[in-house]
Amino acid sequence: MSNNISRRDFLKMAGVGAATVMVLTGCGPDSRYVVREPYTKMPEYTYNGLSTYYASTCRECPAGCGIVVRTMQGARPES
Repeated sequence: MSNNISRRDFLKMAGVGAATVMVLTGCGPDSRYVVREPYTKMPEYTYNGLSTYYASTCRECPAGCGIVVRTMQGARPES
C-alpha cells in the first residue's frame, strides 16, 4: 500500500469503519440484557399534589431551546 492515501479513499474507509462499529455495538451481548418496557405503570416517585420538573427541549423551531417542564401528579409531558 502506498503512503499517499487520497481523501476519497480515507472517507470510504472511515465510513466503513463507522458503519462496522455501529452494527457491532448494536448487536453486542449487552443488547440482550436491556429491558425495554412501555410506560404503563406510574413510577414510585410521583406524589399527589406535588409537581415534578423535567429538563426538555422546545420543538417550536429548529433551534431546540432548553426548557423546564412542570408536571402535576405524575403526568408525562407531551411534545
